[in-house]
Amino acid sequence: MDGKNTIITKKSHLYGFDYLRVILCIGVIALHTNIFSVPNQYVGIDPANPWYYKLIVYNYFWCAVPTFYTLSLFLFFRHLRSEKAQSEYISKRLKKLTIIYIFWAIVDLVLLNRGDVLHVFANINFQQFVLLLMSNGTIAYFLFNLIYLTAGSAALHMFIGNSPLKTWKKIVLCILGILSLICMQNTTSIAAKLTGSLEFSQQLSFNNPFLFFPYIFTAYLLNVIIENPKLIRPSAAIMLAGWIIFAIADYIMRVNGLFDMNNQNYESLGRISLVFESSLLVLIFYVLSTRIDKVPLMIQKMSEASMTVYITHTIIYNYILISFTTIGVELTGLSVFLLVFLISMLFAIVIKNVKGLI
Repeated sequence: MDGKNTIITKKSHLYGFDYLRVILCIGVIALHTNIFSVPNQYVGIDPANPWYYKLIVYNYFWCAVPTFYTLSLFLFFRHLRSEKAQSEYISKRLKKLTIIYIFWAIVDLVLLNRGDVLHVFANINFQQFVLLLMSNGTIAYFLFNLIYLTAGSAALHMFIGNSPLKTWKKIVLCILGILSLICMQNTTSIAAKLTGSLEFSQQLSFNNPFLFFPYIFTAYLLNVIIENPKLIRPSAAIMLAGWIIFAIADYIMRVNGLFDMNNQNYESLGRISLVFESSLLVLIFYVLSTRIDKVPLMIQKMSEASMTVYITHTIIYNYILISFTTIGVELTGLSVFLLVFLISMLFAIVIKNVKGLI
């Protein structure tokens, strides 16, 4: 085994990522349950929101999904660069994700419509069907996006190959990476031009594919970085600088009203800052993984349950709210967060052995 591959295959399990998965789960549940009980949990610049929330919502809560994607794609590339049966691995991975997506998309659809799904398909047009297929508005969108991002990563890996990159391929990668960032900055307008419908493009909101393509390139780049340990520190410094610079610029533009309130969470420099931040987090916790050989049992169990928790927590959240509202009990955001977190974790741990569904 040569020196480059030693870094990739040194450990079969990267324990630092167990901590990262738990942190990300806490962040996404905290956002959806409005843990701080702010007037508008999705708009950090709301004058009624406290200053600390303005920092947390865009630099932690909104980073959860991008970091989940970056981590998943990073590990996917890592396997591809060490596996001999690459085609078989790609096929199995895509098949597994598709089965999980179909199951939870159906569950979400049935629960949201209280079992009556026939009216959903009544007089449905093509655009509505596409939104339904993408699980727009439900938590299954996470899985749908992960499928095409994984397929895109596989295509990129096949284009790159295992041999050292030729100059022209490096140029192509740089161009594609920059284009993906430009598209991220103009998601709604680009989708509107491609589909011919501004309304449909706006309905895509956080499910717009152009919001996530950059994570394919950063996940690949992270694998290149860890193969060359001398690149880790300067790369981390660049990622940190990019995160801070774009986050500050984004905040200045927000408070000065330079973003449309309806699109500010989708088309903003904040999205680019998340690309740098998510990459930095994965890199930091990878380095942590090289220094630890185990994690506490509780962290291990919570990490194993993270995917299921992410998929099911909004369903559990909705039923908790309905149940307590019915009996006239008003819960604080923190109370709802604790209930949803504990119940979803316990549920995930109980069904962890149901293979193919989590």
